[in-house]
Amino acid sequence: MLILGQTAGLPPVPTNLSVTDRRRGRTVVVEWFAEPQERSIFGSPVLFLLEERHHVGRHFSAARLSSWVARHRSSRTNVTLKNSLRPGHWYQFRVAAVSANGTRGFSEPSLPFTLSAGMTIAFV
Repeated sequence: MLILGQTAGLPPVPTNLSVTDRRRGRTVVVEWFAEPQERSIFGSPVLFLLEERHHVGRHFSAARLSSWVARHRSSRTNVTLKNSLRPGHWYQFRVAAVSANGTRGFSEPSLPFTLSAGMTIAFV
């Protein structure tokens, strides 16, 4: 049981979230950093939960973004999304490391992006 204010046994918040658009907008790779020794906490595997929010439009508007929605979970520190994002939409991602003991929360969101050939967005 987690007591408010205690973080022992919780994996750190992932950092260095980056989003890369490949193959002319058909594939997006989302990557983040987590120390290799922090991918298992007290023998419990750490899973990463990727969330997404978006809106349709020519220009980015934070006020128009949808609510955060779970997009993918994995024990890996990257996700490849094929043919699932749409042109004309603005996207943001965030990721949390979750163990059997809980989570410290989500990373800062990625910079907003829309699909375009050869684009790379990084959050440091």
